[in-house]
Amino acid sequence: MAYGGYRNERERPKEFFKATCSDCGQECEVPFKPT
Repeated sequence: MAYGGYRNERERPKEFFKATCSDCGQECEVPFKPT
């Protein structure tokens, strides 16, 4: 998955966490720690 709108590499999220979609149950990665 590509993220747009970042001016340079340093603005992009560095860490990705595994998360499970509550709607469809599929695993995905998000740039923040799920609670």
